[in-house]
Amino acid sequence: MKRSLFTLLLAFVVLSVGRAETTMSIVGYDVIHDDFCGPHFDEVFDEEKDYSTTIPFFQIGFEYFANTAYSSYPSGTEPFVDNKIGPSTHIALNFFKFGTSFDKKGRFGLSLGVGLGWDNMVLGDSRITLTDATGMIMPTVVEMKGCDQSKITNFFFWLPASIDFNKRYFHFSVGGYGKAILRSYVRTHGPSNGPTNIDYVNTLQAGLLARAGYRDVFIFANYALTPYFEKGKGPETNLLTFGFGLWL
Repeated sequence: MKRSLFTLLLAFVVLSVGRAETTMSIVGYDVIHDDFCGPHFDEVFDEEKDYSTTIPFFQIGFEYFANTAYSSYPSGTEPFVDNKIGPSTHIALNFFKFGTSFDKKGRFGLSLGVGLGWDNMVLGDSRITLTDATGMIMPTVVEMKGCDQSKITNFFFWLPASIDFNKRYFHFSVGGYGKAILRSYVRTHGPSNGPTNIDYVNTLQAGLLARAGYRDVFIFANYALTPYFEKGKGPETNLLTFGFGLWL
């Protein structure tokens, strides 16, 4: 009898270990991985564990120059910073993430991140590029034949911050960001021409952000409140970014 009970107990332990749940805190709930459901969020928040943020590790998207005006230019100036949305891309990596919960169950929290990224805006007209030689941003004709792409690129450091709402599989965040432009340059392709640094892009920028996600995948939108170019030095335009990413 004792041997039978021991055998049943051992079988139960083996089966339990076979589908043992491993937990890791992603957005304030304990994310539980099992053989049947995949990751989901436990309703019970462990106060002893750190609240893990909704700031993503990786995000990629598309960009658009919105609300563009040319009030600093002569009347009748043809638009020259209209960009192609498809090839205009945004990539950001957040290397450091911090967070804190506002309630015991981790449904509401604050998330902060630190990261680096790239903005690549491909101009709608590949026959022109941008120059700052005259003291303001101006279009200039590309002299090389066969140029199939002209773009302006930023390499930046940024600090995203958001207020989060987490409910089992779903996560929603709204907030803002600060961005410091480390380098701006223009470049043409096909045949390729090396990058040329360009001035008059606002070095310090700020904007709004929003994210909505299911499990480890999310969509996002960012809107820059700071104009892309310095006042009186280029067209008035604000950068709109949207795309998707992963929490890792």
